[in-house]
Amino acid sequence: MKIKLNRVFLYVVLYSLIFSNYVKSENYSFNFYREVFDGKENENINGFLYLIDSEENKGVYFYVTRPVKQVMTYNEKETIIYYPDEKKAFIIIENRPINLNAMDIGKKVDLRQLDFILGKTIKEKNTVIEKWVPKNIVGFPIKEIEKVMDKKARIKKIEIKDKKDKIIWQVKYDYYINVNGKDIPFIVETYNSFDNNFFQERMILSNPQQNPKLPELIKKFEIPQDAIVKKVKL
Repeated sequence: MKIKLNRVFLYVVLYSLIFSNYVKSENYSFNFYREVFDGKENENINGFLYLIDSEENKGVYFYVTRPVKQVMTYNEKETIIYYPDEKKAFIIIENRPINLNAMDIGKKVDLRQLDFILGKTIKEKNTVIEKWVPKNIVGFPIKEIEKVMDKKARIKKIEIKDKKDKIIWQVKYDYYINVNGKDIPFIVETYNSFDNNFFQERMILSNPQQNPKLPELIKKFEIPQDAIVKKVKL
């Protein structure tokens, strides 16, 4: 269960970071398809991604419809995974919360807020490559973060290497589509090998809708008082 929760935590936080800055006084929905391979088996997930900014609710929500119904969201302090049919919830508490304002894939990824400094910039014909290093390298497991942008300054790739120069985390953004003035990546591919927990995933968005009719579960999301709740620290 811990590996599964680690995996869910990473992707929920990742996509919350990507899309949190697109939520500006309107609601959006997308169909999503996610496929994951952990070195042994494939996992396929379908559902809806909701970007909510209303008087009743604000946030990024994944409403999974297959293979099992669940709602997932991240609020800078914790990741919530709720199973409405079973009335069960997991609350994943991370030791170091991530500021959702630190990343806006359409404009910037502010690694300074994550205690990194810019070490080198390489300019090529169609791309700009930035190499970021930790402020305090002693005792820190990461050697560098490489950020690749296209000529429109959109993020194309973020890659993290450990001190042995091994890629331990990589995310690629592709097929940007302009939605109400914002360039949104409709394909995101992730590679992860943290703590020897290998997995690859691919997320595909489609069918963008502005101000869609929201399911009641998402419209004003909260865990019911009679739900079984388990808190997990990572």
